[in-house]
Amino acid sequence: MMNRIWIGLCLSIPLVVQAEDVPFSGDVSSYCTVNVSSPGTLSVSGTSISTQTDAVVSVQNNEANAYELNIVAPTGFSSTPAGYSGIGTFSQAVFDSSGANIATDVTKLTLTNLGDDTVSVTVGGTSDTVMIAGTYQAVAVLSCDAL
Repeated sequence: MMNRIWIGLCLSIPLVVQAEDVPFSGDVSSYCTVNVSSPGTLSVSGTSISTQTDAVVSVQNNEANAYELNIVAPTGFSSTPAGYSGIGTFSQAVFDSSGANIATDVTKLTLTNLGDDTVSVTVGGTSDTVMIAGTYQAVAVLSCDAL
């Protein structure tokens, strides 16, 4: 009989259960990244400088209307063969964009959509003297700037 009373008392004691939400939060910083997928090649002949193969650049951004792509033409050759005494002048650097943002032959582009873009860069210019045999290099700058 005593066992039955004890069991009855145990069953009649309400169990207190408590639950609590455990929140998590995190911040994602705005970003725009520019990575060269493949460098371009120059076509140099006589005094003419042009693009033989476009440079290909991968651009990713995670915020619409927050960034602008800008291209700056090379200021000259960054490397020339020994014996070249001329000055290379680059009059143009343009790019095409495909992916989240589309453009053709531009020097700047507001990234109105977030996502991934493939950017093809071309350059052109002249030399003040005939270019001699050897390897020439130039560097254009593609930047992703906050608006």
